[in-house]
Order: sequence, then C-alpha cells, then structure tokens
Amino acid sequence: PLQKCVAAVTDGVGGFFASDVLLPLGADISGSQFLEPDGMFPNHIPNPENKQAIEMVTISRDILTGTTNAYASIISNNLNIVMKFLAAVTIVFSIPTIVSGIWGMNVGGILFADNKYGFFIVIGIAILLSFVSYLWLKRKDMWTSKKNSK
Repeated sequence: PLQKCVAAVTDGVGGFFASDVLLPLGADISGSQFLEPDGMFPNHIPNPENKQAIEMVTISRDILTGTTNAYASIISNNLNIVMKFLAAVTIVFSIPTIVSGIWGMNVGGILFADNKYGFFIVIGIAILLSFVSYLWLKRKDMWTSKKNSK
C-alpha cells in the first residue's frame, strides 16, 4: 500500500484526476485547475520545493522497491529450500511403493513368490532401497529443511 501511495504522489494530481475524481467527491479543485500532468502550474510562479519533494519521493519509492524485492528474494529462497526437502521425502517414500507394486503383480515369474519368507524379503528390499536413497540424498545435501545446511 505504501508503495502505491508513493507512486501516486509522483504522478501528480492534474488532468482527469482533479476533474473526474475529486470534483464529484465534492473537493475544491480551484487551486488545481491549471495543474499540468507533470505537476507544474504554467500560469503561476513555480515552487522551488516541488522538485526537491518529487526527488525525495522518487528516492523513497526506489528504496521501498529495493526492500520489497529483497524480501521477495528471501521468501523465494526459503520456499526453494522447503520444496527441495519435500522432493527428497517424496523420492524416499515412492521407492517402497514401486517395489511393492512390482512384486504385487499377479503374473508368474516373480522372485520370492513361492518362498515362505518372500513377503519379508520384499519388505527388506524396499527398506534397503529407501535407506540407500536417503543416504544418497543426504550426501547430495537434499535431505535438509534448514537454511544453512553446511
């Protein structure tokens, strides 16, 4: 909101704004009737403080824009860290799903289908593959949700 207010001050209140917005609201625009869109009064002595005020507002607007952009960058960086962590969690949890999906097919030739301990072997394979993927992701520095991972 502040940024929009600062931008509106630098745009001037001449032209359509005075006649189409302020006048219907009941404002006295008699002092603004000769105000040009550039903020100057062509029929009056220019106020030397106008340029200084416009320059100060422009500087304040630029500072505010820079601060807003810096804050947006910080938020974007934090979001990237969270998304990296969630992607790593998804990878680790999808491996048991893939393993159980392959061994859950009702076709012949599936390994450990006739083994008495086949279920536990498949569960062990899924856990082992998930653990290996966890270690690999941790080594690649993808298994962290903190800002300073190293």
